[in-house]
Amino acid sequence: MARYKLSTGVCTVTETPEFSTDKEAWEYLRAILPNKYATLYKEYEVEVLHNNEDDYVPLWNSKYGPRPIGFGMDSTKLKEIGVPATATVWIPVLEGVTNHAYNVKY
Repeated sequence: MARYKLSTGVCTVTETPEFSTDKEAWEYLRAILPNKYATLYKEYEVEVLHNNEDDYVPLWNSKYGPRPIGFGMDSTKLKEIGVPATATVWIPVLEGVTNHAYNVKY
């Protein structure tokens, strides 16, 4: 199951349930935001590798960690050496939504 959002550049539908296919997400979100120029985005989680992790993690924690260790917010979690860091990115879904690659009408 993946998370999706529909964006027009001006407004975005973000509070959505997870969907198993791109087509399901497209049909559900198009009913909420019926704009013919909207783009469907899918959320991917990627692992971020750090060079010189033994040096990087203590420096990051001292600057961005929670107080009193760093200057970050209280909800910030400390990084640990050996634990992979993850980030989420939104990538546009370009194929598999409609039968025609450039026609978004039903």
